[in-house]
Amino acid sequence: MQKIIAALCIFLWGNASIKAQSETFNPEVKKYFLITYATKNYEAAFHHANDISKKLALKLDLRELQAYDKTLGLTWAASICEGDGWEYPCYIPRGRYDDGIYVSIEWSDGYKNFSKGYYIVMVASTQNFDKDLKKLLNHVQTHIPDAYIKSSMIYMGCMH
Repeated sequence: MQKIIAALCIFLWGNASIKAQSETFNPEVKKYFLITYATKNYEAAFHHANDISKKLALKLDLRELQAYDKTLGLTWAASICEGDGWEYPCYIPRGRYDDGIYVSIEWSDGYKNFSKGYYIVMVASTQNFDKDLKKLLNHVQTHIPDAYIKSSMIYMGCMH
């Protein structure tokens, strides 16, 4: 009888361990981005972002990012990077706790499954692909017919 109880305990403990491993926390979340423009030229992206911000009456939020170079894209100033404990240059993509409607320029290399090396002009980011996002896309497309929605997994875990 003790052997049966011991075997049952081992079996139950083993299954609980397997279940716990399969339910691990995923630090990435799928986000959706409304994109109006992509270019390898920062000045062209900046001009487009300013223009679409005025046309749509949306805040231009560049997050104090600066063009760094053609291979590393965007970064914050060295003082900001180092002040947050990161090496310079540093860039964190939109989508980390800052969902909303805005106009910004982002660096495509920061997003999984985006073509690399592009400055992208975004009008919104959200975790939900819903009727509100589709309605916004339809409105934006009255000014920018080529605007589209693209998704990417965004890392939401600790950055230090």
